[in-house]
Amino acid sequence: MTRHRPHGPGWLRRRWWLFVVVPALVAALAFGASTLGGGEYRAEATLLVRTGASDLGPGNVGDANRLAVTYAEGLPQDRSLQDLVAERTGLDVDAVEEGLAATATGETAMFTLSFTDVDRARAVEVTRLAAQELARTPTVSAIVAPGSVNVARLPDQADPVGYGSTYALVVGAVFGLGLAALLALAWERADPRVDTADRLGELLGCPVTELDHPGSTMLAALGARWLALAGEGPARVVLVPVDRRVEVRCLELARSVAAAVGNHPPTNHTVTGSPGVDLQVIPVEPPGSTGAAEAAVVGGDLCVVVAAPDTTLAAVRRGMTRLEHFGARPSWALVVRNGSDPGHATGPVGPPARAHGGHTEEPPSADAGTQTASTVEVGTGRDR
Repeated sequence: MTRHRPHGPGWLRRRWWLFVVVPALVAALAFGASTLGGGEYRAEATLLVRTGASDLGPGNVGDANRLAVTYAEGLPQDRSLQDLVAERTGLDVDAVEEGLAATATGETAMFTLSFTDVDRARAVEVTRLAAQELARTPTVSAIVAPGSVNVARLPDQADPVGYGSTYALVVGAVFGLGLAALLALAWERADPRVDTADRLGELLGCPVTELDHPGSTMLAALGARWLALAGEGPARVVLVPVDRRVEVRCLELARSVAAAVGNHPPTNHTVTGSPGVDLQVIPVEPPGSTGAAEAAVVGGDLCVVVAAPDTTLAAVRRGMTRLEHFGARPSWALVVRNGSDPGHATGPVGPPARAHGGHTEEPPSADAGTQTASTVEVGTGRDR
């Protein structure tokens, strides 16, 4: 039997959209947060320690390199410089201490002086002020010797601190994927589904056949099996949908089984047997819908439950409870797909699946092109 079904587990087929919508929303929020406020900006100035070079010689480069490291380590604790900057800019001294930093640039006589603030313009202003003050002679700094440094570069703008908007987008998307997985898992736990024939068989305690584009040979053999289970005499098989999603499928399936075993199309939702055929297939509404449906189940010889592959566990239990209220239990179950036509095969077809104890065994498929046109008269044992 050829099957045409979406790939992937059932929960992913149902909840796939979460893995598109949630990451997109979280990434958009992260991008907005990174661009619309709450970020900090850092401005940097570069200073050069004088080596003492003159017409008489290059000076002491090694001492200048070591002095640059000393200045970089000591400037963040230079209280005199912090007080001056706070006085000139109107900032709190603690804010200046927190935002001011210095870093040595490797084995060179240069070091960088930076200031970080939520205000881009203020970050530039404070950095320029501190760098120019260190280069003055005399200087207010208690760390830098007067006349020992020159300004190599002053900042014109401040750059955002961190990884920026691109980083926010990537992190937001990754976090959104994790959140989508958690939401899908929680949703599945809150709304469990019956995705496989085996699972449905375990719940109902009866054989289950999964129908996906079955051919007439399979449907005829399925009808013969129902007739054998019903016993001697005309057999009334009632197709009971678990919910209204497969109600139309039940009617189509009844018509297809009737055609496969030589019956006439259903009239008034009842498939009547033609001469010599002892099988009646009666599609009804979901359990508890109407009194006529209950009467058909009570008067039937065989109850066959029909469900979609993603039927909710609650719907199955609710339907079985209603059946038990009027003394009926399923003898067989079918899993049909909403979009399939039970009466038309689109590929090779063969004998029906053999179900034992709620598990479906798939027999070898036969080539539809080599089948002979024959009609099985169920109940007579003859081929026409």
